[in-house]
Amino acid sequence: MRYYREINDFFREHGHEYDIIWDNECMFNDMTPLKKAAEVGIPVRIAHCHNPQNMDKSAIGHVQGFLHRVNHHSLSRYANVLWACSMESAKWACPAMDLPCEVIPNAIDAQMFRFSEQVRREVREQYGLENCLVVGHVGRLQYQKNQTFLLDAFRHLHEREEKARLVLVGDGPDLTELEAKAVTLGIEREVLFLGNRDDVNRLLQAFDLFVMPSHFEGFGMAALEAQAAGLPCLISDSITRDVIVTEGLVKPYSLEKQPEDWSVEAVRMVRENSDSTRECQREQIVKAGYDLDALVKWYQDYFTRIITG
Repeated sequence: MRYYREINDFFREHGHEYDIIWDNECMFNDMTPLKKAAEVGIPVRIAHCHNPQNMDKSAIGHVQGFLHRVNHHSLSRYANVLWACSMESAKWACPAMDLPCEVIPNAIDAQMFRFSEQVRREVREQYGLENCLVVGHVGRLQYQKNQTFLLDAFRHLHEREEKARLVLVGDGPDLTELEAKAVTLGIEREVLFLGNRDDVNRLLQAFDLFVMPSHFEGFGMAALEAQAAGLPCLISDSITRDVIVTEGLVKPYSLEKQPEDWSVEAVRMVRENSDSTRECQREQIVKAGYDLDALVKWYQDYFTRIITG
């Protein structure tokens, strides 16, 4: 109730000051910002969708999913611009596509993730990962990212490679459950839960393989960052192919395969790339349209054009 009261007050007092509202959502279970923007007459109302499915399987998540299914059919009543990070996300936002959609690529500063042997040594020493096979994952700890499956796969991998370690970067509602599962599987000493971090670019340097077994992704930014760091990436085949921008580094793999199959593929990819020199992939990322500088320029030109008429 406080949220609705405050957002009503805000638009009533300040709505007339704005030319544009840019509403970024994973799902449109609550369209209050867009509704209020339409009521006060903000001329450009952008709905920007970042996911192709409901990422919350809890009871609350099911309610939110129901509200999304009700609301998205009337999205064009309140928004007059539809953006999405992928066409899959656009269909989730507005399946009837009665509002023309533009796919706006996610972008990164690829130079930030440039591989550094010195940083690799520093991070591996910091976490006791010297001489280890390090499998890494970056993502919110919840159903969408499928870390439960990843732990099962890693158990099999550790049986094959005693020096294997799994590094999970991120936090979320499944943390306690995943920590307990690691204990049950007997791999709690080999799994590092590092929580939310602002130095992912450094942590990626320490990995030998990046794994992303997500049930779905709007795009898969973490996989793009891992490629920028020159990492081989084992990802689920449910992730949009748009995220694959580096030749030979990314392997889409089916979630219908067993966790043991994933472990076999992981070992194969690590060995296949063990003699390779990790290189900066900025050129490929720029060519694919995911360069941050270029996207910032596009946004700047777009908003300036609207504001200046």
